[in-house]
Amino acid sequence: MSSNKSNKFIACSFDGKITPYESLQAYWFERAFRYGDACFETMKMSKGVIHFLEDHLRRLSYTLKKLQISPPKKLQKQYIIDQVHQLSESQGALYKPCRIRLQVIRKAGGYYEPENNSSHIFIELSQLDHEEYSLNHDGIKVVESNEMVKSATMLSGLKSANALLYIMAAIHARRMKADDCLIKNSEGHYTDGISSNIFVVKTHQVYTPPLSDGCISGIMRKQIIKIAQDEKITVKEESLNRSFLKKADEIWLVNSINGIVWIDSFYSNTLRKTYARLFNDKLNEWVDRYRIDSSKNTESQ
Repeated sequence: MSSNKSNKFIACSFDGKITPYESLQAYWFERAFRYGDACFETMKMSKGVIHFLEDHLRRLSYTLKKLQISPPKKLQKQYIIDQVHQLSESQGALYKPCRIRLQVIRKAGGYYEPENNSSHIFIELSQLDHEEYSLNHDGIKVVESNEMVKSATMLSGLKSANALLYIMAAIHARRMKADDCLIKNSEGHYTDGISSNIFVVKTHQVYTPPLSDGCISGIMRKQIIKIAQDEKITVKEESLNRSFLKKADEIWLVNSINGIVWIDSFYSNTLRKTYARLFNDKLNEWVDRYRIDSSKNTESQ
């Protein structure tokens, strides 16, 4: 998927200070480097508005609580907006589409047991080529891995800096000359793509794995479920195995950067994109309304 490709780097800030990338100190990231002791959100900004920011911050707060990392006092909606705007303005890119990585890192000290639970905020921006969510013209090709198995635990739904499972899945996909890799849990149920949630359309109903199967609690997953409900389309959170996907009409991978990406086939099952096209159009309508509502809220403050 295109979100896995490198984009032009713009700028970053550390604890509120715009910092050249080459000036970042390794000590600040010690626990992230050594232990993956950090969590993050990947967000999209277009026309100066960060998509679904409230949902991202709620998920981040939940993750910090689960990881017992004390959130920085600055971790507030308006602070994030101001920081991102300062970063993008510093590069003349305020109204250009950007990918935002908001990372919270437990402060240095200790070995496996941290010396304290206070934290840093790190924000980085990179430029995107697409402003609206644009459905891929040709379906992508996916493989599955029997080696990269995900355990359904308290940590499995969190966006932590420990990403070896997804790295190895991406390497497997590249080796197999595929665009993405479907990850399964220990029960053989599909949970995620490399950086996305899975949706399946079958006989006019939409299915996605339940969080209890170990999938990431995705922000775009949440929006797709809301759109289905708004359109009076039945959406079911059910475990998905290979035999179910072989009978699917459509299979999508969704995330906050790409929106919806449809898969062209699964084994010998050729897939379509009828509902994917509908949901993609509705998603762009939702983003337009979100931008308008965000602008009204800003003006009223």
